[in-house]
Amino acid sequence: MTAKSATPIDDSQSESTDEEGLESKIVAHLLKTGYPLELDVASILEERGWIVTSNTPFFDVDEEKHRECDICAVRVRRVTLQDETAEPSFANLGHGLVSVLAIECKKSEKPWVFFTRTAGNASHNQIRYVSKISNLVTFVDTPQTVLSPGVMARHLWYFPLATRSRNFTEAFKSDSQTSQIWTALNQVVKALRHFQAQYDQPYMRHLTTFLVPVIVLDGVMFEATLRKGDISLQRSNHVAVEFDIVSRPDPLVAQQVLVDVITRDYLLDYIEKVDRGFDGIRQELEDAFKNGSAKIEDV
Repeated sequence: MTAKSATPIDDSQSESTDEEGLESKIVAHLLKTGYPLELDVASILEERGWIVTSNTPFFDVDEEKHRECDICAVRVRRVTLQDETAEPSFANLGHGLVSVLAIECKKSEKPWVFFTRTAGNASHNQIRYVSKISNLVTFVDTPQTVLSPGVMARHLWYFPLATRSRNFTEAFKSDSQTSQIWTALNQVVKALRHFQAQYDQPYMRHLTTFLVPVIVLDGVMFEATLRKGDISLQRSNHVAVEFDIVSRPDPLVAQQVLVDVITRDYLLDYIEKVDRGFDGIRQELEDAFKNGSAKIEDV
């Protein structure tokens, strides 16, 4: 009986199959992380004219360690202060309205639940901006005449929201697991304070800077309300969260920050509302200079 020869093994085919299997595992792992979401959010913002920096480093003064903000997005709008045909002066350099988004991106298989209540009247402290206007501006009345809560309410996107949240949880999370929501809120507010220190400098005095903390969730989000002992849930794409932070150098004073938490699916609509709001504020500033509510002085 003649022995049959063994079929030769194609090493190249085996290596190719192994590599494809490895790549599939890597892709599956990456899809479980927040990295694709960060790249997606950054790309969308850049397409709409924002200057985007990913993984922006900052120093956490409370824990004395270096951290990173997932995305810092900046957009500058020029504010015309005077007739541009006037004689050259400092005023003709113009004024800038700067909007800064500090963004944390999170992916979660567990639904995020925010207990909400009626918003009422938003306090002036919740309006998130560094300088009411530059130090070189002399107001005929007061800065609040130009950037008052009433002006903000006409333009900023979070004022129409009927509810606010201070309490939250992740459904089906065990007690031993760290709250992903709290971690994201704490991180984005600390990044916000870092950017505030950056922009609140003398050489930035020709800018009016708004700082906006945002969390983008790749997952499902609900608003929960409690009435007469019954909890009702409603799917949501945008929740305004009031988050208090106590930090150095004054640990006895809590600073409240209003954080926008949005879903990935709502991102495009959200950016459009943000841009429309800041376009309106820019027009308010220009009108204030034209009608004499404010003026800028040469130096």
